[in-house]
Amino acid sequence: MLPLRTPHTVIDVMTDAHAAALAAYRTLPEIARYQSWGLPYTEADALAMLAGQRDRTAPVRGEWTQLAVSDAEGLLGDLAIHLDDTGEHAEVGVTLAPHAQGRGLATDALGALVDALLAGGVRRVEARTDPANLGSIRLLERLGFEVEAVLRETAQVRGEWVDDIVWVVDAPRRTTWTQRPRNTPALVELVEITPETARTFSRLAVHHSQTTFVAPVVQSYSDALFPEWYEGGIVAPWLRGIVADGEPAGFVMTAEVTEVHPEPYLWRLLIDRRHQGRRIGSAVVALLVERWSAMGHTSMTVGWVDDPGGPEAFYRGLGFEPTGKREHGEVEGRLRF
Repeated sequence: MLPLRTPHTVIDVMTDAHAAALAAYRTLPEIARYQSWGLPYTEADALAMLAGQRDRTAPVRGEWTQLAVSDAEGLLGDLAIHLDDTGEHAEVGVTLAPHAQGRGLATDALGALVDALLAGGVRRVEARTDPANLGSIRLLERLGFEVEAVLRETAQVRGEWVDDIVWVVDAPRRTTWTQRPRNTPALVELVEITPETARTFSRLAVHHSQTTFVAPVVQSYSDALFPEWYEGGIVAPWLRGIVADGEPAGFVMTAEVTEVHPEPYLWRLLIDRRHQGRRIGSAVVALLVERWSAMGHTSMTVGWVDDPGGPEAFYRGLGFEPTGKREHGEVEGRLRF
């Protein structure tokens, strides 16, 4: 299976010639933050790790193998792969040097390795991340990995016991992911949710990294059934399924205008992970603006959690501006139209 060639990288078994470059980025605190190797990480450490694979031309069952990710300029980073004794289960990891990050190279390289493994008979590819390692989490999500388990305090890193998230992808899930729709849909609709479609919409879900910011659909169903009392009155929920080119793609719920709540509120907006990046969310907001404008309203509000990875950039990109008010830990934003 090696070497692997992608549009931007070449992937092959790492050799002693890579040791100096490997040590140079592995010893950086920002690179080693979520890793268990010792610091400082020296060229001698790199050579010691590579000593056991000097005669390899491919991964070996029962062993870890370090792969070099390179381009014409030299080493960009490394991939690690462990095959179990059957050769049917693999665990992978990836580390890129700072100068190679932010260019899509990790997605490019790890995606190529995963596809090669699955095509070569591996049934399951696993990866593990620290829950705080947002960069690696988003990388795995971009490749179609799904969370299988969270292992509590299972790894010791820098003297501290930390959790491990176990991610898995197999051939059916990888195929489903790579064949998902990518285009901007010609038609986005807000449809009534019926007894026949309620379960379909309830199964839609965001990425794992977004669950802190977006409530699941079943939670929204519950909140709609038992609406809360807010600032002098019961909230009036209005909920719809989001359909993109005929396919269920998300869920939206608003708090409607009442005598005690004079401004419409975008309460929940969920775009299924398979349909993200298609501009469906912005289309939904435009439909809400159109609806509320026809009713004579001139603004709407929304709340967002302003933690790393949150939806603030999305809402600000649509023209929402913070009002200076916070509710339940969320920033309130207002869009005027």
